[in-house]
Amino acid sequence: MENICKFVINSITEAIYTGKYHPGEKIPSIREWSHKLGVSVNTVHKAIKYLCDVGIIVRGKRNYQVTNNSLN
Repeated sequence: MENICKFVINSITEAIYTGKYHPGEKIPSIREWSHKLGVSVNTVHKAIKYLCDVGIIVRGKRNYQVTNNSLN
């Protein structure tokens, strides 16, 4: 995995683990993360997919949410 993608993963994970986003709460959109972190939408999409795969976030109907088991 490329360093920029790891940076995005770490940024989102840190925001969750420090309490900015709580279980069941939606997180910003892919475009919002892209703008906030200054990286491409594709890079954020890869990071979000990884975080879904490992169970930290889950895709809702129109957004992504923190899972209940993300803090375990």
